[in-house]
Amino acid sequence: VRDLVEVSLSLAPLDPGDPFLAEIGGTADRMILNYAARRITDMDLKYGMGVRVKATSPQPKLYGLMAMVTVDPPPDGWAEIVCEIVQPRLPNENDWVTTVTYSPAELMDFLGEIYEALLASVMPNAPLVPGDHCMWCPAASMCPALADRALRAGQDAFALVPLVTAETPMPAPPEPKLIQLPDPSGVSPADLATWLEGWDIVEAWFKACEHRAAQLSMAGIVVPGW
Repeated sequence: VRDLVEVSLSLAPLDPGDPFLAEIGGTADRMILNYAARRITDMDLKYGMGVRVKATSPQPKLYGLMAMVTVDPPPDGWAEIVCEIVQPRLPNENDWVTTVTYSPAELMDFLGEIYEALLASVMPNAPLVPGDHCMWCPAASMCPALADRALRAGQDAFALVPLVTAETPMPAPPEPKLIQLPDPSGVSPADLATWLEGWDIVEAWFKACEHRAAQLSMAGIVVPGW
């Protein structure tokens, strides 16, 4: 048994000459190689408390695949790959550790999905699919699909509030006043569900804007009012 920490992983060993596979890499927090049981256990520590990451999500699965192709296998190959997420700051103790076990065949099938996504991402009209994953994307602040969805979600939720843009600025009011947002206590459950559905997208877009503003400020570029 080998117990390793901070292990560099990649898909490049599958084909060192493939530039797409070389783009996929990461660092395993802890990895246990049980050669007798022919088992890899990839453990990932998530110290955040706001967003739960399930072991069944694509990221741990990708790390399991990278571990399988990166480390030297036993003579008969690996029999199973265990992906474990450790998230000790979540409020529910039952969520602190979650695991899922994959066979090598399942992970190799997943490789096909990964490679198709890699090829699609470099096409001239690559699809832009906004969702919960946008909060981790470094290009979120410049993504037109995310901005459009956030704008539409905001318009749906705050239809009573005039839309303000650079082209149609809000005229200066005669005296300071607060913008009145719609009262959620007076809407139907269906409308409330619609507003809540768009919240994660709006939040991701605003966080991306804050991140971009911080980058500009650090570069000496003034963001008016911030």
